[in-house]
Amino acid sequence: MKVMIQAPIGEEAGLAEIDVSPKHTIREVKREVCKAFGIAGATVALMYGGEVLDENRTIEELGITENSQMAIMPLDIVGGA
Repeated sequence: MKVMIQAPIGEEAGLAEIDVSPKHTIREVKREVCKAFGIAGATVALMYGGEVLDENRTIEELGITENSQMAIMPLDIVGGA
């Protein structure tokens, strides 16, 4: 299934379409997203519905469906740095 990832700020700003499986963890999705945008995974978090996503949970567990849109945000903005 496809999900949309929005990078709202910085040089990497834009939208990427990522193929995922409902069984993928957020950590796995984040790895693909970071590869697509060319950014370091240790500096960002994935967000959905205004919340930072737990990297150990799966797409399915979080109720993320086909064509959902998530955002990748720098940790210093979301409070993780």
